[in-house]
Amino acid sequence: MSDMATSLSGLSTRPCKTCRIGLLPAFSTFVNCQECRARKNSKQRERTNLKLKRPSLLPTINLDSSNDNDASLTASHTGSAKENTSSRNDEHSLSFPPVSKKSFGNPINGDALNVDSSPDLLKMRLLHELEGQEKMTALKEMKTMLKAKVGASETRSLVVDNMIAHSTECQTASALYIKLKNKAIRVALAASSSSSPTRVLNFKGWHCIVAVDSISHEQRMDLVIQDLKKIAKIAFSSSNAATSTPNCASRSFACHCLGTKTSSSPASLQEVISKCKGRVFVVVESDSSHFKGVVGQRIEINVTH
Repeated sequence: MSDMATSLSGLSTRPCKTCRIGLLPAFSTFVNCQECRARKNSKQRERTNLKLKRPSLLPTINLDSSNDNDASLTASHTGSAKENTSSRNDEHSLSFPPVSKKSFGNPINGDALNVDSSPDLLKMRLLHELEGQEKMTALKEMKTMLKAKVGASETRSLVVDNMIAHSTECQTASALYIKLKNKAIRVALAASSSSSPTRVLNFKGWHCIVAVDSISHEQRMDLVIQDLKKIAKIAFSSSNAATSTPNCASRSFACHCLGTKTSSSPASLQEVISKCKGRVFVVVESDSSHFKGVVGQRIEINVTH
């Protein structure tokens, strides 16, 4: 220590963080002196060696015994209190080291204990302890399992709620109408340009509101239809195909996004509608996704061609 102090006498130093005795140069990246680092490394090696030796100390589990052996084992454990006390104090009694639950699986999660595979479980090592081909094989298996789980979750999400998975969520009704209006304007400008091909409007969007007892799904749908015409400026027919259930109400309209001609001939009007062939769907249904259980209404607007 004196040699270090002598060598650092002309430099700015700071004390060791652990022992507060050793000195380190102020520019050093270490916070502990050399002796403390060596002591810490030695303890780390001892813990690593103990961890590697630990599986060999685990007892062998034998569950192939007959019912008679199980009965005799149960009888031996139900002896008198004096015998139990003496067996604990016996220097030759068998003592088992603590075993991690992960070594034998977790019965709560449905992981059954397999006696034949227990030696393999005892040989399990962490990923950073593997090297070479073993590490590459372990990484490949992990990636395969991860891809399988991600693919399964994506499939479930599409089946459970196809509308949410492929639609735009808005926080308010105004945001939903403005987004639909802006997209309709972009489609109309692109269609009117001679240099671009004909485009049609396709839109899926939804938002949630708190349900009001005095407004049913059908009444809410009437308000949404009025807003679509006034705010979003979406043109569609007045006749509709309606369906209604206690938890959901929906209507479907013929889209008139191409507009109608002023000609009095019904043939020209029919020609315009046949070119569009679009539908406007409005759906209002009950929503229970709020984390505090607040009952809501989900409003969905779907314009397809």
